[in-house]
Amino acid sequence: MKQLFKTTLLAAAVAATCGTAVAGTVAVTKQTHSQEGLLGVTGTQLSNDITYTLGAAYQEGDKITLTFPADTLDKDTPIAGFPGTLVIAPVAGERAGLTLGLLNHDVGTDADFVTYRVTNIAPDGDNGSTVGAEIGGGTDKLNISYDVAKLLSAPVTVTFSSQTAVGDVLDAGGDRTATIAEAKTQFSTVAVADTRFANTIDVKAERQLFVEGNTDTLSFSIDNIDTSSY
Repeated sequence: MKQLFKTTLLAAAVAATCGTAVAGTVAVTKQTHSQEGLLGVTGTQLSNDITYTLGAAYQEGDKITLTFPADTLDKDTPIAGFPGTLVIAPVAGERAGLTLGLLNHDVGTDADFVTYRVTNIAPDGDNGSTVGAEIGGGTDKLNISYDVAKLLSAPVTVTFSSQTAVGDVLDAGGDRTATIAEAKTQFSTVAVADTRFANTIDVKAERQLFVEGNTDTLSFSIDNIDTSSY
């Protein structure tokens, strides 16, 4: 019974450690556009660089997929902005390097996808772990050109998912989704009080007075938006 208890504690400790270690993280500096300024705009905008930090030890054959909202990628050149090869150099004494090759893409009705496959692992001496490697943060950048007019209906986001060559999930936790671009209004909101102009103009007084001498008033308040995050 005592041995079983010790084994259970050890298993729990390992699970907790691994759960933290295998969390991948996506990052991109969000671009914010004016809702009012986008009206009538038909052009495209280049996103900021998209990066993904690996939280697991990848091997050859493992895959990483980037998912975007439907119609985000250009249907004529859907993989523009995605290099055919991504090379992440090893870091001495810290981690291995790896190479990823562009495997396929799909511009669908529900979502757009771009998939990379690990084609090579470059260990740093005895260190063959890729934990901490940053995809898109080196010479080979990841970014997209998006239709800014579509931001009026929904933000442009990117979600990373990854799996082994046999289908097991990699980097199951962490921040897997980031917002690439969104649209926000430039203007504040105005609220008018319940009182309203309801008096009757006295025609006999040359339309300069109200009947019975009453005075109409109007009050309103403005709620200024916070643009510090724009």
